[in-house]
Amino acid sequence: GAEGGDGGFVETSGHRALDVAGARVDTRAPDGKTGDWLLDPTNIDIVSGPYGGILIGYGAPFDPLGNSTITDGDINNTLGYSNLTIQTKAGTGGNGNITATGVNINNFKNGATGNSLSMLAYGDGPATGSITITSSNFQLNTGGLTLVAGWDGNAGTNLAASDGTNGSLTITDSSLRAGAVDMKAVGNISVIGLNIGSIIESSGAMNVQASNIYLTGGNTFNNPANPNNGAFVYLKSGGAQTVAATGEIVLQAGSANNTLSGAPQ
Repeated sequence: GAEGGDGGFVETSGHRALDVAGARVDTRAPDGKTGDWLLDPTNIDIVSGPYGGILIGYGAPFDPLGNSTITDGDINNTLGYSNLTIQTKAGTGGNGNITATGVNINNFKNGATGNSLSMLAYGDGPATGSITITSSNFQLNTGGLTLVAGWDGNAGTNLAASDGTNGSLTITDSSLRAGAVDMKAVGNISVIGLNIGSIIESSGAMNVQASNIYLTGGNTFNNPANPNNGAFVYLKSGGAQTVAATGEIVLQAGSANNTLSGAPQ
């Protein structure tokens, strides 16, 4: 709080639906560490919209909601005051998936810049637990970005056991930048530059872990004179970088370039 100690922990859940449009949670601690806000619906779609702009719909009676919705405006407002964890559950109304399409997420508000975002998609049992990010921009400055597809549902960010279908992480034509990046998947991680390219960049450490990792560039150039201004795939870290797969790591280039780089080990 304002007089000492660390920020608190706030959890927001809903049996049938989760509505956080316009909500403000402040876990700042001037003399301690910023706290956390946890959201845990069954499925969640992150869409472009203003703070407080979109409400969450309801499913059938006594049935968990299939798709809850939160706007990037609500996320950005929260990241100005707190770290944020978005984690899904399994339920008859959803598969534990997280989808972000056409969003711009940042932690600029109130000059925060160090608050972190975690997205944990539950992938145990019958849940799918996939994360899909398309045509989006994440800019978290010195804050961390954690993406876990196929989360086991327990404390921490451990992965569930594989059933052959759970826990894929797919990033297409998106830019993800943070102080530290941790991406894990039970299944595959696919980073795709379909039309404008995809960038995953950290000023500090980066960890990429999956069964298989596919980095796929496309054939489209925005500016043919600049090969880094097209459908490329770019992974870069300013600190230690770990890219590990139990299966295969595939770099597939079209006419554009793929770059896999990090600090010297």
